[in-house]
Amino acid sequence: MIHTSSMAIQWSFETKFILLFAASLVLFASLTLLVIEIIGKKRKSTMLVSFNAEEKKVLTEENAVPVAAEPAETADPAETVSVPIDDSDLAGESFIQDGKTVYVRYSRSFTARLIQSSDEIKARYSEIKNLLLAYGTKARMSWTCETFRIGRTAVAKFAIKGKTLSAYLALDPREYAETKYKFENVSEIKKFEQTPLRMKLRSQRSVKWTGELIAILMAKLGATLTERTEESFELEYQTTEQLVWRGLIKVYVTGDGNETEMEPATFEDMRREKFRMLTGLDYRSAISADEADRCLTNEQAVALMETEESIVSEDKEHTLTAYAEAIIDVAAEAEQTVPASTKNAEREANKGGDKKQKRAIVNIDTISESFESGETVDLESLKIKGMIPKKAASVKILARGTLTKPLTVIADDYSMQAVKMILLTGGRAARK
Repeated sequence: MIHTSSMAIQWSFETKFILLFAASLVLFASLTLLVIEIIGKKRKSTMLVSFNAEEKKVLTEENAVPVAAEPAETADPAETVSVPIDDSDLAGESFIQDGKTVYVRYSRSFTARLIQSSDEIKARYSEIKNLLLAYGTKARMSWTCETFRIGRTAVAKFAIKGKTLSAYLALDPREYAETKYKFENVSEIKKFEQTPLRMKLRSQRSVKWTGELIAILMAKLGATLTERTEESFELEYQTTEQLVWRGLIKVYVTGDGNETEMEPATFEDMRREKFRMLTGLDYRSAISADEADRCLTNEQAVALMETEESIVSEDKEHTLTAYAEAIIDVAAEAEQTVPASTKNAEREANKGGDKKQKRAIVNIDTISESFESGETVDLESLKIKGMIPKKAASVKILARGTLTKPLTVIADDYSMQAVKMILLTGGRAARK
């Protein structure tokens, strides 16, 4: 009879170590996966809470403000021009005068807003306006908008709110509530009662849709599209100051805070305010050449200079169109030499001068002694007073001594110190 015996397996030390190490790795991996799963669930929960809160905030904002009849237009990023929205009709600055706050406000006309709009807005305006005119409409510009009529019926309007150009059409918004067109119903606004369907022209897609709606409108009115040479209605950009003096932006000033009615600023008010804004200073009753250099920089003086045309036009017409050319483009660098005497000034005038075209030289302190406050100093008035030769073809003004009154000076050339002295005493320096 054969007996068999089972023998226990004997593991070597190396084998036991390997098995123990493998078991440890499996345990560590399991714990790691468990931790990752817990963290993932926590993050997901946090994101869900944040998303719900944000969604609630958006819904609250949408419920608080009435929205258009259709959802907001979606357009390709390349089609849409993002612009800051400024819904205020009046915008301006304030300054302190005699311890009181004085507010200057600007009321921009539709034309002014169009002039200062982006090139994209101008192009869209021009495209839609050409289309409206091709249907035989007549355009009329008012302060706040542009109206297009067929006979006595207003069929469309343009207006700019903030920096958004909109077309308002004489269509019933309710008829287009379930269409692709994204619009706003403004029938409750009195000035748009006849043109209650508002299309915001923020992209080429909105321009296309507006064109389609205009075609529908004209078909209802029995108007036909005619052949017409397209025009460019893209107006050249102008500064706020230029538009003020063209009368396209109205300027209002109010005083100590108790006044509610604002009054239009005068030419002198605007010049003085411009001087303050550029320099941080007020006019002086008297100024010397050295003091003038310490008060103003060359760049400030150049920015405050004018042209002869702007001064003559203002004096003759007394309209706000005169100041459009007020700031002239001249080099920032200018001579600042103050002659020690009239004799030195004459010597300087003869250097490199054209014998046929004689230029006279006059010092500003001499002018101050011979002219009254507010008078205009030019080539002819200097000849009449015998201060320059009758044959002089041009005049240059140099700085010397002290200027004690405001003068309007029109000359062919100046030393920069002379310009500063004229400006600091409340005068006007213009180059011919």
